[in-house]
Amino acid sequence: MQRAFENTFAVLLLLSTNFAAVAAGPDVIVGFVDDAREDSRVGSKIGLTASTNSCNIGDVALNWQRLPDTHHPAITLNFYRLANGKIEQLAKSWVKHGFYATNQNDCAAIPEMHRTCQAGAGGSQLRPGCSDLYTEDLNSDPRNLGPRSRITNSAKVEFDGSKAQDLTGYPASSPAERILLVEEADLRTPGARYFMEAQYITADDAKAGNSRNNVTFREVKPVLRSGAWVLKNEKPEVRMQPALFAWKEEGAQLSEVELNEDGVKTYILVGSKGQAIANGKFRYDFVVYNMNSNIAVQAFTVPAPQIDQNSVVFSAPRSNGEIWSNDGWENHIQAGQITWSTRKSSADANANAIRWGSAYNFSFISDRSPQAVDANLAFFNVPAGGAAGTVVRVMAPAR
Repeated sequence: MQRAFENTFAVLLLLSTNFAAVAAGPDVIVGFVDDAREDSRVGSKIGLTASTNSCNIGDVALNWQRLPDTHHPAITLNFYRLANGKIEQLAKSWVKHGFYATNQNDCAAIPEMHRTCQAGAGGSQLRPGCSDLYTEDLNSDPRNLGPRSRITNSAKVEFDGSKAQDLTGYPASSPAERILLVEEADLRTPGARYFMEAQYITADDAKAGNSRNNVTFREVKPVLRSGAWVLKNEKPEVRMQPALFAWKEEGAQLSEVELNEDGVKTYILVGSKGQAIANGKFRYDFVVYNMNSNIAVQAFTVPAPQIDQNSVVFSAPRSNGEIWSNDGWENHIQAGQITWSTRKSSADANANAIRWGSAYNFSFISDRSPQAVDANLAFFNVPAGGAAGTVVRVMAPAR
């Protein structure tokens, strides 16, 4: 009976996903992530890039204007490694600003598409059913890139088009630091799985309520060929989901928070997993992933009785060439719980908050076995009159 219920639920979930795919309005998704490879080097670090091919699965054209017009997608790449039972984001790119929609029919065969390309004249819109390819070279070209921090509101995708690529006041950075910059040693982790993730955010898609499906990931395998890294495709794309779902396949629990930011839906996901290690102990790993929230996350609190204080770990992908801080989060253990936190926005507007398109890791070891409990997220940009945080369900040590 339980299995029958689960199967029925799965079918309903699939139907709801398909229904979302044919929702009214402009609806951009990432149809394909491909051609991932080394682009450049900086010392011991490798700059990675990939091609992205987007699809408008909605029934209204999506605006695709060129800077300084802000009505176009802001495109980012993220890179993840899953090893030893945990997933972590190794790198995140700057924003690539869309500039011309080619309106091809590349997405016609994917299950999410429900119409053929209805192309029109010009490239200022991505028409219903149509696709647009940006090659790996275009996605790493410095002339197309700007800091993520220039997107002043990631929920509504608001920014000043005249300053989108203005680096006044920013630290100096090389072109490699503006794409996916990873340590070469991190590409050699034995038994690891790797994932390339792409995200498109744009104002009219967000306004139409279609921003939940803007992220797609693909498993890749780093291979060294003639002295350069190629990230060979291992599996087809998992469309309309973040790479965190690969961890769910390996037993992690995912909790999803939907927020309403001035009428726009945004999403924060929290992954958690408790796994047995030596001497009757358990290692707990947590990932807080901000998909598109402008509110962002400033602190994370987890019930943590009987934890090994020397085992506490925090890690996060660097924001290279940005005005944002990369300072590690502090942790505080008291009254059977642990809180990791960065500075509040009132103290430092550029503190190392969990901003859009970013996943931060937290970990510790405990003698207690796993149990589903409530944890807390504290927001960074608390809206006037809004909640200061929210509760999420995680796997943590039993009380």
